[in-house]
Amino acid sequence: MASVQSNCASLGSSPPPCLGYKAVVALHRQLSQSSSDLRFNIVVQTYADTDTLALYFTEAMPGVIANTDHLAPSVVADYDAGGKLVSLDVCSAPRSTPCHFYDTAEVVDGKPPLAVNWHYNAKSNQLVVLLSVWDSVEGIVSSSVKTDDPNISLGMDAAGKICAVFVSNPACNTFTADA
Repeated sequence: MASVQSNCASLGSSPPPCLGYKAVVALHRQLSQSSSDLRFNIVVQTYADTDTLALYFTEAMPGVIANTDHLAPSVVADYDAGGKLVSLDVCSAPRSTPCHFYDTAEVVDGKPPLAVNWHYNAKSNQLVVLLSVWDSVEGIVSSSVKTDDPNISLGMDAAGKICAVFVSNPACNTFTADA
């Protein structure tokens, strides 16, 4: 991983392009055939009592989190002392995302189930975290919104709901990269 970190300062962090369903499928195919040695392990947890979706980029042990920042409405990030992303929380997740959080794979009230998957795009040096797999136009990532962290942007659907998270330079900015 040292070789990846040594290149981190020179890598850019441009926001991702808007992706439609077909582009996401094409990206998935491209990434699954990628020759990148980087692998990311993200733990996903939903908390019904607070309506929160949490994405953990490392095991959050006592003392790991040094700073918490509100990045955007309904989005909170935790960082370690070195500024690496530990976790990302989407608050009011049933209202902030186009997904439902029930224990069923069925569509409920027009919402697909939460089905978090992620891919590393070596070409753009981005970790792409998708919150569901859509089979209709309703699941299109129609815009990218910058957050207060220049390395994190949010993919929004046409209704303004968070349907993807993009992390630029993830080997430098998260704990999850294993080379």
